[in-house]
Amino acid sequence: MDETLDKTPSRLQVLYTSRDYRTEGASEPEWKEVTVRSSTEIIFQPENASKVRKFKLSSVSSMLLSA
Repeated sequence: MDETLDKTPSRLQVLYTSRDYRTEGASEPEWKEVTVRSSTEIIFQPENASKVRKFKLSSVSSMLLSA
């Protein structure tokens, strides 16, 4: 594929946070930033579920996952 025609950057910056709802009290989330390849996939599988969901990171603008 011609690189000049590809609109997806080769690397993406991701801003994320995680929260542990098992602990008591609301804790302030700590935001982190990483740079990853645009081909990176997000894999999500809730506990006790057999189905895995995959999302191409380059097609995601915002995502909230919970189980």
